Amino acid sequence: MNVKDLIKFILCFCVISLLVFSCSDPTMETDIPINDKNIDTLKLDTEFNLQIELRFNSDIIGSDVKFKLIDNRFVAYVPLTFDKSNVVLSYNVSNAKVFVDDKELVCGVSHCDLSALRHLCLVNRSDTLNFELLLLETTNLPTIFIDIQNMHVIDKESWIQAKIDILEYRNKSVFSNHNIFVKGRGNTTWDNPKKPLTIKFNNNAEVLGMPPGDRWVLLANAFDPTMMRASVGFYLSANHSKLDYTPRMVFVDLYLNGEYQGVYEFGEHIKIDKDRVNVSKDGFILEVDAKWTEGDPVFKSSRGIVFNIKDPGFGVTASEFDYITGYISQIENLLYSDNFCDSTHLYKEYLDVESFVDWYLVNEITKNNDAIFFTSCYMHLKPGEKLKMGPVWDFDLAIGNVSYNNNDVPEGFWIKDAAWICRMFLDPEFVSLVKSRFAHFYHHRQQLFSAIEMRAEKMNYALFMNNRKWNSLTTNIDEWDFVHDQYHKELNKMMRFLERRYEWLNDHMKEL
Repeated sequence: MNVKDLIKFILCFCVISLLVFSCSDPTMETDIPINDKNIDTLKLDTEFNLQIELRFNSDIIGSDVKFKLIDNRFVAYVPLTFDKSNVVLSYNVSNAKVFVDDKELVCGVSHCDLSALRHLCLVNRSDTLNFELLLLETTNLPTIFIDIQNMHVIDKESWIQAKIDILEYRNKSVFSNHNIFVKGRGNTTWDNPKKPLTIKFNNNAEVLGMPPGDRWVLLANAFDPTMMRASVGFYLSANHSKLDYTPRMVFVDLYLNGEYQGVYEFGEHIKIDKDRVNVSKDGFILEVDAKWTEGDPVFKSSRGIVFNIKDPGFGVTASEFDYITGYISQIENLLYSDNFCDSTHLYKEYLDVESFVDWYLVNEITKNNDAIFFTSCYMHLKPGEKLKMGPVWDFDLAIGNVSYNNNDVPEGFWIKDAAWICRMFLDPEFVSLVKSRFAHFYHHRQQLFSAIEMRAEKMNYALFMNNRKWNSLTTNIDEWDFVHDQYHKELNKMMRFLERRYEWLNDHMKEL
């Protein structure tokens, strides 16, 4: 072999040796491909545990924090005061490299800014797994993640396909549904940057301890600095009234496509269902709705009240439409007849007075601006039974949270002057029942105040984060004590309104 051939042999040997060596060492720094493949079709031969260990982060934590894998997202909770901008992560994988936002993560060494959603990637020589990495601040509330496919813009008309993951506080349990639909909801609230949403499942599912259902809502409470007014109205209805049904709600933190959206109330959409408005499949839910939109199945009564058939909605048949319009017409004819409150009280054969009394008191106690038969005033009817009032809904402009109609002051009747209600107050039996039932509400008022205080205590951290997102209380977003004080000023203002409202009504109910 001449020198030239020897040199060629040596060069070939070196190249082959380098290739063999690199393929047998999956931890090498170079030549690791990042494959853009579906994570569901790939497997890494490893159990991957990700955490924030005290030994590497003793200046920002007091104990180890472990991430939990929810679908394709690693999630962990940290205290509200935790500095997320400079975190050292550790993990136990040995047969793959780990990247955060395309930068290699060295176990126990690399510093990460986790103040926003990050992308985490595990790579070996044949496989790539892609995840999201999210560090959440503890708020004592469940967390809902909604991820919308293709990042469509949400409106109130179109259902958009999405997936949902619900993580109970401190990772107690996880609910996931990867085939849901989302759209906007609300009237005036939809014009606010913090948008309310409606969610539709393909099948009934039990969520956060509530009975199975396929329709759910996320209420933004954007106009209420306490975020408690809806909760107060629902509490009065569920605990102090005899109304058939009150929507169940749970306070949650909402993330949309990985971005924090604030504190919402997640709960039941008003619909016909055995666990909600139980009027059987041939029943009706009506809303007195002055804000109806074009195309809604609405009709106007002889007194000019607009009724929207909310369920079955667009599915109402011609015969069903005639039945419900005729039923409402019959009630109004009797209620506004000259002899309506004589000894026969014929209107009571069609209308369940007890439900109207309790619905009236919940809305009068809260001095609910829109409940004067304007909008969000629901009724339900099961064929063969009487028309009932309820469920209660929409307390954004209640308990003094409005600057007109004198509803910013606790004195004065308001719902008493609503259509139908004002007529019923001419019936001595109705007045007597109102007085009796109000005494019950008044006697239990301290239970309401205690419930408000307990819920407010649980909401402390969540309200701080919500304010940081929306400046709902103050622009001093980084001053915990200042935000806390502002919140309790608003809360105390609401509670003083209720206290004075109860006392004014107690004095003037006696005079009716």
